[in-house]
Amino acid sequence: MKSEMILVKSGQKGRMVVDVQTKLLRLGFDIGKTGVDGVFGPETEKAVRLFQSKRGLDIDGVVGPDTWHEIVEATYRLGDRQLYFREPPFRGDDVREVQATLNNLGFNAGRVNGVFGSLSDKAVRDFQKNTGMPVDGIVGDSTIVAMDNLKKRVSSGGITGVWERNGHTYDESELFERRVFVVAEGPGANRIAERLKSIMVREGANIRILTDVESKDALADEANKYEADIVVSIEFNSSEEEARRGSTCYYFDNGEYFSSRSKQIAEMVQSQLCGGLPLFDNGIEGKNWTVLRATRIPAVVVRPAYISNKSDAKVAEDEIFTDQAAQAIVNALRRYWHD
Repeated sequence: MKSEMILVKSGQKGRMVVDVQTKLLRLGFDIGKTGVDGVFGPETEKAVRLFQSKRGLDIDGVVGPDTWHEIVEATYRLGDRQLYFREPPFRGDDVREVQATLNNLGFNAGRVNGVFGSLSDKAVRDFQKNTGMPVDGIVGDSTIVAMDNLKKRVSSGGITGVWERNGHTYDESELFERRVFVVAEGPGANRIAERLKSIMVREGANIRILTDVESKDALADEANKYEADIVVSIEFNSSEEEARRGSTCYYFDNGEYFSSRSKQIAEMVQSQLCGGLPLFDNGIEGKNWTVLRATRIPAVVVRPAYISNKSDAKVAEDEIFTDQAAQAIVNALRRYWHD
């Protein structure tokens, strides 16, 4: 079954539920006395919610694409399989362990996101070269043993934070020749994205806007191929609770590691949006969404308002709001690069 089509929720029965229950049980989650019975009941939903909470996902008790990806990836343990650089890349908790270990040992594997990309490949090869091993880029038994022998535990997360702060050298030209990858989902988001593009192009930036999102993985792949400096995903929030309103910006956080750079950008965008627009400030929030996790560069998700809220929806329909929201994002990016 294609992961993007997965939607397993309360009341369902069958093979997909068995798959979810089996994996949750393997991960140590209690799915109730009946065990793996193929019935998505209250105990299974409770286990899903607990899993989502621990992995930085939306806590809705529904196994959608993001939750399914995380459940599958969480089942991989280091040594279960050989890891190496390929397309599509290996993903999983075993990759996260390799990345964290290499970073802690001083080999720059990049962001600890569970995606075995080119930086992870280079770090493995550098490690193998420095320890006198055959340099093949394969994380097999011998490389795992060598890493275990040198492994240190550094509570600060090793060099990851330093890498994120110093990954690029920025001068004071701010927007000139910056590459920004913008994802827009929905008519209102499209308008903000187009206005954003017109402002930034005038200042010499290179902008690509993606509106037809085939899948979240494909989106991240496109952003990586574009070699953007920043990814900005714009979409409007919605909730069954009509009272929910306001702006929220999201950055990468999987519950164990977070992106300091995307958090900084999220803070700046949120500040600009709520400082100049009549929006309730919901603050920023760390999430383990694919668009935030699978990109090699800093990424933020901007949700400026709730279209399910009458007041927010009315504000969002105004062209002035479109202009101001776009300008707020530009101001935040300008400030980020200037700082």
